[in-house]
Amino acid sequence: MMTKGTSFIPDFLSDFINEIKINQSEYLSCGNGSNLTCDDQWPTNRDSDKRSIWSDVFTYVTPVIFAVGITGNTISLLVFLTKNMRKLSASVYLAALSTADLMALVFYVLVEWIRKGIPIGSGQVTAPFFESNGVCQIILFMSYSFRFLSAWLVACFTLERYIGVCHPLKRKDVCNLRSSKRIVFLAVIVSFVIASFRPWLSEVLYVGPNNVPSCTRRPEHTNLSFYL
Repeated sequence: MMTKGTSFIPDFLSDFINEIKINQSEYLSCGNGSNLTCDDQWPTNRDSDKRSIWSDVFTYVTPVIFAVGITGNTISLLVFLTKNMRKLSASVYLAALSTADLMALVFYVLVEWIRKGIPIGSGQVTAPFFESNGVCQIILFMSYSFRFLSAWLVACFTLERYIGVCHPLKRKDVCNLRSSKRIVFLAVIVSFVIASFRPWLSEVLYVGPNNVPSCTRRPEHTNLSFYL
């Protein structure tokens, strides 16, 4: 017989799964042959005052985050590329990480702020150039690639430090410039290959009552795009 305490976990998991199914059905229905985009449909379940507050936060805080990130990563990159620092294997990872973060800031943070952070009238597009076939796919590919690469460079660098500290006898074989460059190169290739699916699942569609161009998923790949 299940007590009140032991039945909490199955009930919680059941509610959580049902919530995922509801969110998935709403996601799959919006912008797919209807007159509503996902941005038009989601606000119906949210309080307008809260939405306005978070819109203001996104509008005014994102440029600060972008400026700090660009400045910090640029300084880091210049430091790790100096003559003395280039001799360290750790500098290879950190220089590559700074580069990946810079690209992620440009192709993801900046682009999303331009698209959603600048107040415009209903049915208008801030940057029509971003909502054109070709540019849409390139931005998505670069955004996914460098965000994925950034995460795995941190993992590779952490693993290298772990080997250097906990397995000092293997340090000469792993923690050297040649190995670090190979690992970074492999991480770049893997990131590009994994992110290559995204452009093929996306295109520019004209959605909403005003036929606003939007870089979004292809209707025929709706389920695949959601799960990936």
